[in-house]
Amino acid sequence: PYAGIHLIGHHKMKYPVIDSQNTTYTYNIEESEMKFGDNGAHHDMRKLDYGIYTQIGYESSVRLYFKGTFSYGLANIAPENAAFSFQRNWALGFSIGVFLGKDDW
Repeated sequence: PYAGIHLIGHHKMKYPVIDSQNTTYTYNIEESEMKFGDNGAHHDMRKLDYGIYTQIGYESSVRLYFKGTFSYGLANIAPENAAFSFQRNWALGFSIGVFLGKDDW
């Protein structure tokens, strides 16, 4: 299991703008800081998140390691009374690393 608290967030949205003859495309970019809380009228996302987390890995005899991780949020992080009904976090990660100072096997 995992539990987390959202502290900082940032929205960045890029969308096309078409001229009156439908020939030229430009892009507008809007950026804003996210607000965390339970009120859908004033907040973008709830502060508390929880879910499941798993990890699998392999350590080689030449001080290398390979690791895969996956987390899946069980909490609805959309604020109450929001226009959308359900939102959750999930993450997938892979890493390759070297053990420094590790004893020989």
